[in-house]
Amino acid sequence: MAYQAKRHQPNNHRGYLPMENAIARKLDPPEINPIEIESVLLNRLASVGQKSYAEHMGISESTVSR
Repeated sequence: MAYQAKRHQPNNHRGYLPMENAIARKLDPPEINPIEIESVLLNRLASVGQKSYAEHMGISESTVSR
């Protein structure tokens, strides 16, 4: 047989290439705004505290936040 079919490379059925064929890109780290991070952390901590307190007291979280 003179003709041989080309074998396809493994594919995950979404058109992505295997990792060894991927091009590595250098990504810059995001700019960090300390005030924004502090605000998000404090809001999340307050939210967690409100939720656990509300569950402990048997009331709604919105009642605790007032």
